[in-house]
Amino acid sequence: MSRVYKAEYADNEIEVFSFCDTDEEALKEAYDYEEEHGTLFNLFEVNEDYDIIKTIV
Repeated sequence: MSRVYKAEYADNEIEVFSFCDTDEEALKEAYDYEEEHGTLFNLFEVNEDYDIIKTIV
């Protein structure tokens, strides 16, 4: 079952991923966006209301 993750970047942009099944997949996906947004600052697993469930990075 897919989880929802929110990534925060150096350029103050946020990306939300809802197609990752594991923390590792979400981390890889988040790092892939660094070329577009700069350094990844935070990665969180969030619920459907975007409340933080768990901090990944």
